[in-house]
Amino acid sequence: MRGKIIETKINNKVKAFCYPAGSYNEKVVEIIGITDYKIAFTTQQGLCQTPLEKSELYKIPRLSIGGKNKIEINFEIGKLLFNK
Repeated sequence: MRGKIIETKINNKVKAFCYPAGSYNEKVVEIIGITDYKIAFTTQQGLCQTPLEKSELYKIPRLSIGGKNKIEINFEIGKLLFNK
């Protein structure tokens, strides 16, 4: 419900989710996957590689997105968030 409150205040759709305190498990990932969220961020350290697979879209490392494909990864995430 909080997402709807934020959407009303910013007059835009919320497409990303951050797990509270970075805490999640596979059941939570499954639930987020059937919502309107396009991606979800963890607090785990790690690297993403392109192309991003659907199972990875709900476990994006928040603190360390990098590697040689950093620009490509940020572009892929941007496409998910800004395509209406």
